[in-house]
Amino acid sequence: IDIKENNIYFLNERNTNGIRICLDCFIIKPDRTRHCKVCKKCVLKCDHHCFWINNCVGHYNYKYFICLIFYSLLCS
Repeated sequence: IDIKENNIYFLNERNTNGIRICLDCFIIKPDRTRHCKVCKKCVLKCDHHCFWINNCVGHYNYKYFICLIFYSLLCS
């Protein structure tokens, strides 16, 4: 994929300055970030997309996902 922005061609995620650019949403992508195809956004420390909660399990909601699994197992 060739993307021309400010006379720099991005052939992969990293350009010559070491900055990562998401090839799907074209924003600066921090380290440990993955683009979710279902949510169509970049998620920090994305583990997976959960269809039960209809959201990505990542850095900010990992605790709540584990609690959901634990309480589901406890109730069943």
